[in-house]
Amino acid sequence: GTYSTDLSIAAGSAGSATATVSMEVSSWTPPTPSVKLAGRVIHQFGNVPVPGLRVQFAGVTVVTGATGAFKVPGDPISTLSDLTVSGTGYYLRQTFAKTGDSEWRVVPTSFNMNAFDDLARDEHATHTLRWIGPPTIYVDTQPEGFEAGPELEKWISQVRVQAAAFVTDWSGQTIVPSDVIVTSRPPQDNTAGTIVIHFSENASDYGNTDFIGVTRMSWSSNGAMNSAAIWLRYKRYSGDGYAPKRQGILGHELGHAMGYGHMTSGTASFMDPSLGSKTGLSAFGRQAALLVYTRASRNLS
Repeated sequence: GTYSTDLSIAAGSAGSATATVSMEVSSWTPPTPSVKLAGRVIHQFGNVPVPGLRVQFAGVTVVTGATGAFKVPGDPISTLSDLTVSGTGYYLRQTFAKTGDSEWRVVPTSFNMNAFDDLARDEHATHTLRWIGPPTIYVDTQPEGFEAGPELEKWISQVRVQAAAFVTDWSGQTIVPSDVIVTSRPPQDNTAGTIVIHFSENASDYGNTDFIGVTRMSWSSNGAMNSAAIWLRYKRYSGDGYAPKRQGILGHELGHAMGYGHMTSGTASFMDPSLGSKTGLSAFGRQAALLVYTRASRNLS
């Protein structure tokens, strides 16, 4: 506010003079407590806040409020420190955080984690694999081991559309392919950043087995996918009546190309070794894909 005072100054025979002096006095505000970590905890699949969970960070334990929010007091830190989130109805979440991080997802115990481990942390590695950036898909128009014709043109047209949709589904809607390119001269298999799809009836492409599709993939030590190449044995499933079967074969193989292994735990999945009549991801598969692609690559159990 403003503080005013009058000063009387003797000026001899000239009488006296009066001066007014104003001084601005700022109101006092208490210092804001420093915060080491602040954010919120949300449901992995429902995207809603989760109250009542314990958050342990840098030796301090707090509880999430009604909006899933919490604050850990202390001085800010720029290096990663252990963060643990726990509570009834949710799997223990153990990760790392630093000041400035603001959101963490937790998985409900109703989700089948054993089945997830079978899908995403079993066949290829004990950790998850995933694309970090969007791959470019190439559809090879040169048939291997059979003659081209109108049926091949139909397959190419179908795969061009279906492949992009499956990549998006298998990434939990987080990745859209950079492009889907139909060409007679795709890049060499295992070119970084690519998924190359071939149509082949050469038994050698399938390891001289009776497989109806094969995927070969490569990844980095940090769990990031580098490339994938797919071979589709479509000729035995020619005709419009087999269109769903062909779609199922493609979706299964693109599941591998996106980082998933076969399912052998008994949970129904698109990644069962025996495909049957499946043509798309199950509810479990969609949740699993979202879990893989909202966590860092090389995520451990």
